[in-house]
Amino acid sequence: MPLTDQFYAANTPGVGRVVQDFGLCNLTGAYIYTAKVRPKGLLVVVFFGPSSAPSVRALDAVQAWTAEITTPKWSALAVTEGDREEVAAFAEQ
Repeated sequence: MPLTDQFYAANTPGVGRVVQDFGLCNLTGAYIYTAKVRPKGLLVVVFFGPSSAPSVRALDAVQAWTAEITTPKWSALAVTEGDREEVAAFAEQ
């Protein structure tokens, strides 16, 4: 069973598919581009809302899953919107 099936099931739209490259602004204001990160190995992208309990539970599940990744090279990006300071405080928790 693919690892993504453990959380989302095989018929979930988008699971296991390669998405079009995009850029994100991180908490320090620098830009991260998936095109530069993906060649370094597995790339996990999680979209979440810090004020949504189901979304936070999903983020926790992904964090637990990434702790089990055995491949030596991988990256994870968590994507949300909102006030940078509030998101940074959430990330610290």
